[in-house]
Amino acid sequence: MQKTLIFALAVFVILACVPFIAGNSDNSKPNNPRETITKAIEPVKNTRNRYLSNYAFIPALQTIINADGSISVLDTENAIVYEYSARAEFIRAQRFRKELDMVGAFTKDRSGNYYIFYAKEVKEGAYDEKNMALARYSSSGQKQREFLMEAHPGGSPYGWGVMLPFRLGTCQLEISGNMIAVYFGRELFKTPDGLNHQASFGFILDINTFNLLTGEDEDTLKIPFVSHSFNQFILPVDDGFMFVDHGDGNPRAFAFEKLSKREGRENKKIRSFTFKSGKLFPTDFFGIKGVIGDNNTYAEMGSLAKTPNGYLFVGTSERNTVVREQHNDSRNLFLLTMNEDLTPVGKLPVITNPIWLTNYTDKNTETAVSPKIVQIDLARYLLMWEVYNTVNRRVKTYMTIVDDKGAITSQIKEIEGAQLNGYDALRYNPKTGLAHWATSVDGNEIRLYSFNPSDEPNFVQPKPAETSPEPLVSAAMSAVEKISISNDPPSFPVDFDNSNNIQLVALVPPEGFNKPNNDQDYFETFTIPDRKGFVSAGDIRLQLLRTDVGNRQYDIRVFVDGNTIEKKSNKINEPLQFFVGSGRVLHEVYINWIRRDSAGGYVRIRK
Repeated sequence: MQKTLIFALAVFVILACVPFIAGNSDNSKPNNPRETITKAIEPVKNTRNRYLSNYAFIPALQTIINADGSISVLDTENAIVYEYSARAEFIRAQRFRKELDMVGAFTKDRSGNYYIFYAKEVKEGAYDEKNMALARYSSSGQKQREFLMEAHPGGSPYGWGVMLPFRLGTCQLEISGNMIAVYFGRELFKTPDGLNHQASFGFILDINTFNLLTGEDEDTLKIPFVSHSFNQFILPVDDGFMFVDHGDGNPRAFAFEKLSKREGRENKKIRSFTFKSGKLFPTDFFGIKGVIGDNNTYAEMGSLAKTPNGYLFVGTSERNTVVREQHNDSRNLFLLTMNEDLTPVGKLPVITNPIWLTNYTDKNTETAVSPKIVQIDLARYLLMWEVYNTVNRRVKTYMTIVDDKGAITSQIKEIEGAQLNGYDALRYNPKTGLAHWATSVDGNEIRLYSFNPSDEPNFVQPKPAETSPEPLVSAAMSAVEKISISNDPPSFPVDFDNSNNIQLVALVPPEGFNKPNNDQDYFETFTIPDRKGFVSAGDIRLQLLRTDVGNRQYDIRVFVDGNTIEKKSNKINEPLQFFVGSGRVLHEVYINWIRRDSAGGYVRIRK
């Protein structure tokens, strides 16, 4: 049995000396995120992101949210897990003896048991050497089970084995039902062409028995395979997993594959790459610039989130067709939408219309990196990313909220003083309503961020339509760019000011949104200038009753079909839903800014 070291004295010192502190004391800016700073027991690898890299890597720190709302952070270099309460208060640190040289990923089940995946490099031809291990430990750190796999297990799913695990890729470990899946990048043993190729690799175990569930036999589950897979992601879904790869070889695409015991042994697949050529190849993915196996893909894979009827994927990509250099154009943030059965949202059988959310143009001073998405409500999603300046090598971190169709529903804002964690997933805690991630800049401390996506700064208010038909920006900001958002919904104007210390702010939709065709929702903005009268929005009327600017809440009276409805203590940017008329058309009212005696927002009328 493995001995586990609990650092009680370190806990006492840390809790006594490092309180849960706010990340920003300026009242004019969001005091968000907050930070918990913990002294590292062993030096942590630098978690600074490798911006514009072609390949992912194992993040030095990995964060998960447990079933009880507590938070766990793994130091992958030293196999130490730092445990925090749901309020992000440090509790203890627990060290594990490495089963093999490298730690790839970890997770925990609902009982608090740990699962850690280890691997090691082997020499060419060492096919029978066991170089992969998945171990389960009790909540107190005692090893309970272990699964070992040879470097070259044989069979088509594992073609040419794993000589260098985690090579030019990352590692993911997730639980779904009674299954646990591991998925990572690897360098293969030499193939008949005399080369050591790179590809994805993984397997699935029964979480209770540790029996292997994947293989080449007819009655086994099939693990995905992508050649030149430079990043990997797993999203647990009902009785299965969604695998995502950043592929350069076969295919040269973002590849999505759904494995589900419920739906049979044949995985569902869809492939899309949102690079800029715009040419649709006679394959099942969107055409991209460059050639297969080029290594430069001019894009970065983010993550995947579940929607009520499908999936949302976030990434970044260049938008021009130039391929002279590794970095030819500003990378911009985009979303892809997919249905549950992995068909694109739309009429075409392929994903051809990404939803572009930014429009950066100066590749030297503004390029989008480190894209992340996480579900925070039934149909609300937190997006976070960084904007990298290649001249001064500085980054700024931004966030916004989107709905299940990919429409922006809150302002884009800069999160001052925060750094994202490269290839680790952004996590959301439904117990507290906070998003979490961890970094370590100097290696001597762990910085756990706690971000409230609903705690937003004051909105930049446009003037009423009668004085200016277009939204106005503050004097500190410059020209407004239009973002092209395909199909649903129409685009929101966003201000891109690249001068120092200017916050990126999305304004409310402009006056005059109309319904261009029957396939789109209808948007109409409004301003309630005071509490004396009413304003019309769509087929309803609104009266402002009370505002609480400090708590970002308001009371409102709504007149619908002859009925009067009062809604109290509503939060900014949370939709109020009403069914209107005999056809029961859904109206969603969003109040996204308030002042002492006024408020404004927009109404979305669902098609």
